[in-house]
Amino acid sequence: MDKLLDISEYVPYGAANAISRHDLLDVVRSVFGDISDREMRRMLEYSRQNGNIIINFQNGKGYFRPDCKEEIVKYIQQEEARAKTIH
Repeated sequence: MDKLLDISEYVPYGAANAISRHDLLDVVRSVFGDISDREMRRMLEYSRQNGNIIINFQNGKGYFRPDCKEEIVKYIQQEEARAKTIH
């Protein structure tokens, strides 16, 4: 894919509605054609760099956009804990 596209509109709101990477890839492929998982992850990063908050709690449930402050706080805590483990 030559141009990265913003796929945030395909990522649901709320942790309870999280979409797995595999399912998101299926959705994205139905819209943008045959892209790789790596390309989709680059699209997610592009979307984040353009101001969209897309969270993955690392619990296997997938990606979502927060629909409350508590989800953002939980994500920040997760990332801070991860950063502390890096030496």
